Amino acid sequence: RPTIYNSLTDLDEGVGSFAAFVAPEGRETIFAGGEADTADAPKFSELAVYQQAIDSREPEGFLQTSWNGKEYVFAFSMVGETGAMVAVMVPSEVLMASAKEIQTNTMIMVAVAIVLALVICIFLARTMKSGMKLVTTRLEKVSGGDFTANKPAKSRDELGQIAGGVDGMAESI
Repeated sequence: RPTIYNSLTDLDEGVGSFAAFVAPEGRETIFAGGEADTADAPKFSELAVYQQAIDSREPEGFLQTSWNGKEYVFAFSMVGETGAMVAVMVPSEVLMASAKEIQTNTMIMVAVAIVLALVICIFLARTMKSGMKLVTTRLEKVSGGDFTANKPAKSRDELGQIAGGVDGMAESI
């Protein structure tokens, strides 16, 4: 029994949660989470949700239930073919608080990603704009009859190569 109880302490989901090992004949070892007293814990084998879990014949699962005016999630796992069950009851509000925290963290990460994407877009747009302006200025000079040598393009990207090609064209004319 102490070994089972110690194992149940690993299932502590905080204040208001309960974990239990229920033997096939109905004997229970219960752990009350978050410093609560096991005297305040429900008798799992007497709960309707426990009987629903048994009747489902599923090896594991979870169900919604109410107990003492509070909403709980009842999660269970059968212990092989023994008929014994390990179950936890966690207040829905505890699970929702975790979900809200995940939602908040996700929204922060999305906002950071959007800002980062905007910064990258602005950087790329400025880089492309300066390269396009260089090529456009050189083409305007050539079309106006100015075939004098220009400064070599600083960038090595496609726009820098085009600017170099325009300079080469102007020199050969």
